[in-house]
Amino acid sequence: MTLKGRKETSGRNRLATLGPVFTAQDLHVRFGWSHGTTQVTLHRWHRRDRLVRPLGGRSEVYFNLLADPNWYAYFEIGLKLAIPHAITVGQSAYSNGWISQPPNARHLAVPTNVQLYKIDGCQFHHRRPGWFQAVSNAVQYNQHTIPELRPGWALADALFTKAAYRSSALRTPRTTDGLEGAHSFVPDPDELYADECTPHDLRDFTEAVAHLQTFYGFSQLLTDETWTSMRAAYASVHALILGAFSWENSATPGL
Repeated sequence: MTLKGRKETSGRNRLATLGPVFTAQDLHVRFGWSHGTTQVTLHRWHRRDRLVRPLGGRSEVYFNLLADPNWYAYFEIGLKLAIPHAITVGQSAYSNGWISQPPNARHLAVPTNVQLYKIDGCQFHHRRPGWFQAVSNAVQYNQHTIPELRPGWALADALFTKAAYRSSALRTPRTTDGLEGAHSFVPDPDELYADECTPHDLRDFTEAVAHLQTFYGFSQLLTDETWTSMRAAYASVHALILGAFSWENSATPGL
């Protein structure tokens, strides 16, 4: 076997010792490789040998196809490695069966100081620390998936951010591929499956509206104790928030 062949076999054997998801830093720590050696090896494994698949952008997170060709099964783990503080917004209403039409992308809220990457199927939305504090009690955590807002909170937050965007407070230039404006997926009221929503969901949505309307600087009191169904509540808030009501704080403090 030639020297080149022995090196390639050695590289493949080392890849076989890694798990289904790894980072470039893992190669440096485990094998003592320099930055240059790591980048050359990853490029070869990806472009020529088709042994790894990058998560996207400059995240330096990779899926090990030698360990498991079914890379998408580890997508959430890879995403958490790249952006550990991300929270899914909007999507939870779909994943919990409230709406049938899936969002055009996975929408994730991230702190303003977090570097963003172009990752297929993902849209990132910067949020300031105050937003994370406001929703802290409404986040669902799972060991292997990105945390997400509970469905009622996700719908309320999507409505407020879209209205804020329309008010021009959030119209900022796109700075990174995959990062857009500020608002996420907002379904129409007739797309909501009311039968999938429980009285607890209605209370959760009402609580979210009560908390977020002040946080986003909305001037109209929206909570209504006479709401008897999730569809009625969502339709009412949808009409009010996306209507012509004014905003008390055009700077939109939470975003």
